[in-house]
Amino acid sequence: MGEITYSDETKGILILLKTTMIKGLRLETAGYQGANPMFPDQSTGDQFFDEEQFEAYRELGWRVADQMLQKLTEKSATGAA
Repeated sequence: MGEITYSDETKGILILLKTTMIKGLRLETAGYQGANPMFPDQSTGDQFFDEEQFEAYRELGWRVADQMLQKLTEKSATGAA
């Protein structure tokens, strides 16, 4: 996490999330990883995803971001830094 400054001098926060296999993914996503061992670190050289690949990355991104937001909410509720 870091602070960024845009060209108009406004500031923002940049959050970088690394995709990794996590618990709670749908069976289809785990199956996609079983058939494609490089998932979720496949080359970005091929930007033409089929539906199965798109859904696997979509779900993984959703779940990773959701877990991050849950942890931030928990920290905020308990006052932890």
